Amino acid sequence: MQKLPITPDILCAMYLQLDFIQAKHMVFWSACLVGFFSFFRKSNLLQKTAKSFDSVKHLCRKDLEASTSGAR
Repeated sequence: MQKLPITPDILCAMYLQLDFIQAKHMVFWSACLVGFFSFFRKSNLLQKTAKSFDSVKHLCRKDLEASTSGAR
């Protein structure tokens, strides 16, 4: 069975449930936005289990660089 895509309405509903004081909520929201605007699937952003994380294969905070024009 094919999964349905996330819609802007679903994103808005998720946003209202988050507490941006909590770092985990900020990270989750960031992953949602990157996934949505990049047309990624969940598997493009997240590994299947915490134990399967590999810093060579998966995106890490140190891999990102912020600038006045955005992030890369």
